Amino acid sequence: MGSTIEPHVRFQNHLVTGRDSNRHLQNAFRAHGLANFSLYILQWVVFPPDATRREMREIILRAERSAIDLLEPCYNFGKHASSRLGVPHTETAKLLMSASMMGKNLGKVPINK
Repeated sequence: MGSTIEPHVRFQNHLVTGRDSNRHLQNAFRAHGLANFSLYILQWVVFPPDATRREMREIILRAERSAIDLLEPCYNFGKHASSRLGVPHTETAKLLMSASMMGKNLGKVPINK
């Protein structure tokens, strides 16, 4: 399940490059082959002519949230549209994320202080 303002970029990323894509989905593509998957566009959203990019994103996320609630897709780990909220990380992943951020905030006051 996903949403985008630029579907051609999203499809390219998922189906060709694997960039910005779900690792579980990419593994399934490799294991079973793309020919065993179907891509369906569940809803086209029409934007008001004067909509800002932010307003378009809000409209799309509402549509995606409805589809996730209705269909409960198996390749979505997050329970929130366009968010990593609720997606568990392994202890190894947490350590790698922590290590990658070490030293990147030198001399700056943390946002949460």
